[in-house]
Amino acid sequence: MTTSGLLLAVILILFACDDPIKLGLDLQREDQRISAFFTDTFTIESSVKLFDTINTTINDASGRAIVGSLNDKNFGKITSSVFGSFLVPTNGLSFTDAQNPTVLADSATIALYLFISSSYGDTSKAVTINVHQITEALSSKKFNYHSRDKFPIARLLGSTQTKVKAGTTIEIKLAQSFAKEIIGKNDTDALKTQEGFEQFFKGLRISMEGSANLIFAFDPNDRNNSTRMTITFKNNTSDASAKVRNLFFSGLNGVGIIFSSMQYDFSQTPHLKNLRVNAPVPTSLLDNQCYVMGGIGIATLIKFPSLYGFSKDKNIIVNRAELVIEPSQQNFQNLLTNQTLPNLRFIVANKAGLFDTYPNTTIPRFLLFETASSFSSQSILTMPYISNGRSYQPVIITSYVQALMNKTIEDTGLFIIPERLLSSIDYASFGDSKAPNKMKLLVYYTVITR
Repeated sequence: MTTSGLLLAVILILFACDDPIKLGLDLQREDQRISAFFTDTFTIESSVKLFDTINTTINDASGRAIVGSLNDKNFGKITSSVFGSFLVPTNGLSFTDAQNPTVLADSATIALYLFISSSYGDTSKAVTINVHQITEALSSKKFNYHSRDKFPIARLLGSTQTKVKAGTTIEIKLAQSFAKEIIGKNDTDALKTQEGFEQFFKGLRISMEGSANLIFAFDPNDRNNSTRMTITFKNNTSDASAKVRNLFFSGLNGVGIIFSSMQYDFSQTPHLKNLRVNAPVPTSLLDNQCYVMGGIGIATLIKFPSLYGFSKDKNIIVNRAELVIEPSQQNFQNLLTNQTLPNLRFIVANKAGLFDTYPNTTIPRFLLFETASSFSSQSILTMPYISNGRSYQPVIITSYVQALMNKTIEDTGLFIIPERLLSSIDYASFGDSKAPNKMKLLVYYTVITR
């Protein structure tokens, strides 16, 4: 037999079946054996959970504000609007000074800068974007507004009909009476402090009218590309041109008063219609399908009961462990234009069935890349979606599997979530371990017998 033929024979033996395989025992001493194994038969339990709420408050420079609606036969009807307010300058907002003691209102507009590649759905038709004032004050001291929160609206401040195009700015002209109201508060507490402004202004809601299958995201922190409210005015009728004051959703540190409010209706879906808040449903009852969705807060919980304590009294070293996830075909039957499936991430579950957190923080305990020495946004283990192949790239979870085998951690499970859980309505479905496109855990390990 040639060298290449021998190598091919070894490879075929190694990967010929799903049962554990061991090699080389006849070449080793009886009192000291090293056995190499491969298997993909470890049990994976899976269930789908709808969280009661997701914190969608935008409190960093990477946040996205989501507006629009979608209607998917597997994920139901989802609508998202944005509630927010503006930050007044540290020294207050004023339209007059010693040389210009009078002021005349001109106009007010709101501009929203759309993220590059931020929209999916039908962007060929114009949609109506509305801005309403709300009746309850938003507070800059609160940083935990959630996707289920919503506030009663009052009057319509302005609207525009426009096509949504990523990388452009949408401008919405507001009622002149609103500009007069703000300027009418000049030199009062309503414009001198943030608290005073919040009590006067309350806040606003930005929403899309109708049921167009379209989602877009604007950047509330983009000061350079004009996400802001602009008030124009003159101090005298003889002024040649109007002056402006700009208010932003956020300060220079990226923290503001804005969040996405998302509502859902699963009643017409084949599987999610029976999903209830904080009541996980085994995927065996969902036609062996797993589901994840950002914003609304749908996650899949997976556990590995046959791994826990697998080593027993044996000395087992996990050489490599890969988690394989395959998207379901139903994804590709319903994707909106320009939409792609989200990358996936993994958060360790706690005993209460919630996201575990790092000690003394509210940061979820993400699985990290094997090479990561500490937590950072760049070290979070991410399963990329490969659009050309309509597949997910397997991820390595060797350390996690080894810890389960050694019983150094409990098998509380891993939540699978979209990468942008808090700032998107990204969604996907994939098979569980019993589906035709089944989820698999591939484990290459060594048993050392002494």
